[in-house]
Amino acid sequence: QEYFTDGVTEDLTTDLSKISGLFVVARNSAFAYKGQSYDMRQVAVELGVKYLLEGSVRRVGDQVRFNAQLIDGESGGHLWAERFDGSMNDIFALQDSVNRKIVEALKVTLTADDEARFDVVETSIPEAYDLMLKGVESYNEFSRESMDEARDLFKQAAELDPGYARAYANIALTYATQSNFFWAAERDQHIRNGLEYADRAVALDASIPQIYMTRSILYLSQRKHQAALEAAVRTVEVHPRYADGLATLAFIACHMGKFEMALDAMGRAKQVNPQSTGAYLGVEGLVRFLMTEYEESSRLLEQAVERNPRFDNFLTLAATYAELGRLDDAAWTIEELLAITPDTSQAKLRETNLFMRDEDFNHLLDALIKAGLPE
Repeated sequence: QEYFTDGVTEDLTTDLSKISGLFVVARNSAFAYKGQSYDMRQVAVELGVKYLLEGSVRRVGDQVRFNAQLIDGESGGHLWAERFDGSMNDIFALQDSVNRKIVEALKVTLTADDEARFDVVETSIPEAYDLMLKGVESYNEFSRESMDEARDLFKQAAELDPGYARAYANIALTYATQSNFFWAAERDQHIRNGLEYADRAVALDASIPQIYMTRSILYLSQRKHQAALEAAVRTVEVHPRYADGLATLAFIACHMGKFEMALDAMGRAKQVNPQSTGAYLGVEGLVRFLMTEYEESSRLLEQAVERNPRFDNFLTLAATYAELGRLDDAAWTIEELLAITPDTSQAKLRETNLFMRDEDFNHLLDALIKAGLPE
């Protein structure tokens, strides 16, 4: 049941983060403490928060139980602890009960928009929600194969409930992710599929930020930079504290040469998600590289590779080492890169270039040539 408990936890996090009077850290940062023994006060300091929500989810057949407790991060004392019981048919009402209890305990004033969100039921079919959470687990594994598995599960959810906007949004996101990372043999078709599913999702529910983030990634894949930027901006207008949306805005701004905008967006993303992933560090490292801040770039990218040894993190790190004159380190990093993606070459990078400005692409490519990237 881990996929179910993780999924419900992530949904609670998302719902709470949309309440205008609350600042809530992102899933990735909170999940770093999952399954560990820890001092609540220390966690609060590390995450930069005043309160912590801790609990468990148990499901037996159709019955679900949440145990939740709200903890004061300064004292470590409990503000409240409660049990919530119901069936899978009541799953969204159970989540709302937890959210309302937190709002009440923290004396948060709700806006009309906040109140309206409590009444949202994303699907009335429990099996569709269950498939959604399984799909999210596969998506979070973040590989070429797991993306296919996730899309299949999201499509099954949409088949059970043709009005399930989130299912269509997540189908679109799998296409966008595979297009962005060049994991798709038929990349142009993936882009078209992604945009089609994003359109279907927005027609059902225009409040899902992933729809606009997906569009921004797909437009960038088509080198439609201004459209990509507008969609990324729309993402954070819909959900200002959506960390991945802010990181995507930073990624697109970086590829347009808008470095200050990129750093501002990434700074806000890291505030929401302080235990930031290798992807965040990789984007910031690329921005610093393009700004010729090579020492800072290498520091960020070394952390990025340690957290997430992805192709693009190795790529920028090799270029940074070359610009620092650390040619042995650069050559070793190229070897690591080619072990992950053997077909990487200068020609391949020219073919897949997403930079709007030639000067930025040539800056990166010239450094990689110095590092020993094969033609």
